[in-house]
Amino acid sequence: MVPRSLLSFYCPKLHPSPTVFKHPYVLETSRALLTLFFGWLYTGKVNTTSWYDLTELYFLGHIAGCVALMRSSISQLQKVCRDDQRNHTELFHYGHISVIEEMVGASSPLSRYVEDTYFNHWRPAVDDSVSDDSSKHPESAAFFKKLFERSFLEQREAVNCSCCHDYCKYHDHSEEERLASESPLS
Repeated sequence: MVPRSLLSFYCPKLHPSPTVFKHPYVLETSRALLTLFFGWLYTGKVNTTSWYDLTELYFLGHIAGCVALMRSSISQLQKVCRDDQRNHTELFHYGHISVIEEMVGASSPLSRYVEDTYFNHWRPAVDDSVSDDSSKHPESAAFFKKLFERSFLEQREAVNCSCCHDYCKYHDHSEEERLASESPLS
């Protein structure tokens, strides 16, 4: 059980009926994901290294209006997808790109992260080692068109690319938060 006040504070889009206080919230998701969510509520840490679970937590945060959960999930996702020892960044499967865009929108921080990782890390040789064929996912065509157009306007980032090393880039901080983080402490 999670106290209603805690859930309401972190998840403002979960508004129960003001007249029904005794009924629990119903979140339609798996027990494993709820366990991760409750663990995060109490510790502030996302305790998984599964990109799939992290993406699902991000979706839950989006639906519930929980900015802190979305930020925690995407920061952990950046860490999980990056292997500094092999200088390798794991890319999302082609079929998941359209699911992400459908769930949270093409302009969401998660979609921007996926786009940036593809832009900076995808090479044709990557497709040789995966069983995922982009032609089987025609709904992802707009994503790849956007990458193609971007390649004419920008250069890929160097070794310390922001998609792997700038954890705040995908947090969508407000102007006030950004200014507060830039000002020196007195």
